[in-house]
Amino acid sequence: MAETKWMQPVAIKSPFLGEVAVTGPFHALTILMDYWPAMAGAHYMKARIACSAALQGRVDPEHARIAFQLAAKEADEATRAMQGAFSGRSGAGSALS
Repeated sequence: MAETKWMQPVAIKSPFLGEVAVTGPFHALTILMDYWPAMAGAHYMKARIACSAALQGRVDPEHARIAFQLAAKEADEATRAMQGAFSGRSGAGSALS
């Protein structure tokens, strides 16, 4: 099976990997499973399912791309809230964007 690539990569900033251009569902699924800052959340779960389904040819890879973007936004918001809670202010720093 040839690896599916997205028409346009998704740029994220990971606390574990730094700045990364995520190129397709396999790359995204690897990051979601091994390097995600908070393995929880509705968009996180939907992105894992969508990326897996895209790799199996059950959904359009661009659907998985959108799901991954939403998961990245969700993780960024959760990380900002956590950092704000620890520092006593909101909106501090960004783990994924």
